[in-house]
Amino acid sequence: MPTVKVFTLFKCSICGLIFDNEQGALECEEQGEYRPEFSVGDFVTTDTDDYGRFGWFDGDSDWVMKKPRGLHSDKQSFSLIYVVTAVEPRNHMAIYHLGTKAMTRKSGYRFGWTIFNSHYNLYAVDLTIALDQDGLLGVKTDQLI
Repeated sequence: MPTVKVFTLFKCSICGLIFDNEQGALECEEQGEYRPEFSVGDFVTTDTDDYGRFGWFDGDSDWVMKKPRGLHSDKQSFSLIYVVTAVEPRNHMAIYHLGTKAMTRKSGYRFGWTIFNSHYNLYAVDLTIALDQDGLLGVKTDQLI
């Protein structure tokens, strides 16, 4: 005669991760809720002040900052300016979806996402650029920046 086995699982009440022990779920909950550093509509870059990550761009020059040198050379470099298009939680962290007009999609990605302090850091850009209501805000993408 078959015997029924009982399995007990524990779920983090914040992010929903499942654990096979109570201690794991409690430690997960102790991380607290995610608190985004940036909001939809904020302008950011993924570069430090010293250099840009890009050696080119193919879009709107208002969406780039020229930098004096590249990371590995003395040539001109650029920091792309992004607008935060959406923010969503993932395992106690914030996923930031970003869009830029610096890229046209012909040779570079116009949208992507990152995790602050885990993938690319984000740095606030004190700038006002007209978004022209062209569908940037609200966009979520599967493409990692």
